[in-house]
Amino acid sequence: LLRTIDPPATFAGGYFFSFNPSLHRFGFIPGIRLDTIFHIAIHKGAIVLTPDQNAIVYLMFLNGILFLGLNFIAFSIINQGGKGSKLIGYALITTVFLIAVIQQEYDVMTQLGFTDGSIRKILLGGFVAPVFLLSIAYYRVKRSRLENESNKNEHPENL
Repeated sequence: LLRTIDPPATFAGGYFFSFNPSLHRFGFIPGIRLDTIFHIAIHKGAIVLTPDQNAIVYLMFLNGILFLGLNFIAFSIINQGGKGSKLIGYALITTVFLIAVIQQEYDVMTQLGFTDGSIRKILLGGFVAPVFLLSIAYYRVKRSRLENESNKNEHPENL
């Protein structure tokens, strides 16, 4: 007993996304038909995903790991800890691990049919660089605010 469910077309964020195969040119993922991605098969009450859907879910998982790792590295750079701190060492180990995660994402995106140039643009220019730079900026602002608060508490006559 295998049945399929095709969700209806939706209007989201000002763009029309259709899951109709004849209208796949309105999709948001270039080169991948939306009817293939959002086609859900139900077998004995369990949802069975297509290989492309599994790859996309795996990419989302890898992006989550990459996001957390980049945040940790940015935190380690800004807040290095005191003398004898092992934080920078852990950041280097995390960097090596994240290189393996990026390589895995590259392989999965190659399997999905993306070209090498577009994969580099998506991974580095669209995710790694912005997340890392925003994390660095966030932790610098946070550190400066904490330092300003501690200066105000130590020297209340400067108010």
